[in-house]
Amino acid sequence: MISILVSIYNHDPSSLVQDLLAQIKNSDYPFEILVGNDGSDSKFMPVLRLLDKLPGVRCIHAEKNMGRSKIRNKLASLAKHPYLLFIDGDARVCSDIFILSYLEQAESDKVICGGTGYSNEVPGKKEEYLRWKYGISREAKTARQRSIRPYISFSSFNFFMPAEIFREIRFNENILRYGHEDTVFGIELEQKNIPVIHIDNQLIHTGLDTAEIFLKKTRESLINLKELVKSYEHTEDLIRHIRLLNRYRKIRKWGLHHLLTIIYRVAENSIHKNLTGFAPSLALLDLYKLCILNKIQA
Repeated sequence: MISILVSIYNHDPSSLVQDLLAQIKNSDYPFEILVGNDGSDSKFMPVLRLLDKLPGVRCIHAEKNMGRSKIRNKLASLAKHPYLLFIDGDARVCSDIFILSYLEQAESDKVICGGTGYSNEVPGKKEEYLRWKYGISREAKTARQRSIRPYISFSSFNFFMPAEIFREIRFNENILRYGHEDTVFGIELEQKNIPVIHIDNQLIHTGLDTAEIFLKKTRESLINLKELVKSYEHTEDLIRHIRLLNRYRKIRKWGLHHLLTIIYRVAENSIHKNLTGFAPSLALLDLYKLCILNKIQA
């Protein structure tokens, strides 16, 4: 009945897979767990070989990093059951009925998002504080909060949907860098009037990037965004879905984008120091994004 699709890149998914197996293997539901190794370092291979020997588990390996869209599409193309549960490999199960909560609400015409959670414990390393604070403040939303704007709140970190619907949409493989594949997928669901239901069935995001890596990914996502604005047919939907893009469009309209150039030139080092420290400001992160977007638009 259910194909559980776990995509990983340089993460050890052993605990996650074992927890998923513990929940599903004694049920009456036919299942499989497909682990998509998206070109991880060779040091992860021994772990993946052990997982591959577990009943109901199969590991699929990409020789080089395909990107988040392609590896998910690849896993879905290999899945044999009518329902797909997509999970990122840097997740931790925090409910004994995680899988059952999805299966009890399975319908042939709906996508169900369980949500993303974060540990309440403050990271001990200052390098991880920015990513943790961002996750706690911006991503860890209740189902009620996410349901206000269900398509904009879509996240591929942890979601469940019929395989038949996924074959109609799939993730956009033209998005090669990190970022915004979720945004486009949410827009496609909205365009096709496919209901997105949000429930409180969170997984804990454990893969906290360092501030430097998080900022690098942020820059990559903004390059993606620039390219999407030029090439994607639903540009106005992008602007509506992405608050940052909406703000930047207004700044350009008012002719204030030159101020962003000056701010970035004068304050770049100070902003970077704050964001990589123990007390990062998310308001400064938003300003940093606007400055980078302005820089790559120039």
